[in-house]
Amino acid sequence: MPSTRYALIAGAAATALLATACSGAGAGGSSGGGGKSINVLMVGNPQMEDIQKLTKSTFTKDTGIKVNFTVLPENELRDKVTQDIAT
Repeated sequence: MPSTRYALIAGAAATALLATACSGAGAGGSSGGGGKSINVLMVGNPQMEDIQKLTKSTFTKDTGIKVNFTVLPENELRDKVTQDIAT
C-alpha cells in the first residue's frame, strides 16, 4: 500500500510540475512552440517513465513545447528539491 501511495504522490507532483511549467511557457508567445521548452525533475519509477515516454507523442505534439526530463533516484530528488527550495 505505501508504494501505491508514493506512486500517486509522485504522479500528482509530476502533473503539478508540468501544469506549472506550462502555464508560464505559453504566456506571451504564439501557439505552436517556437523553440519553447520546460525542465522537469522526476523520480525514476515505472509510472514516471511512462509519462516520459508519452510526453513527446501527446504533450509536445499538442503544444510544441519540448520537455527536458531529469530522472533521479528518490533520495537524490528529495535532496535536490530541498536545496532548490532553500535557495
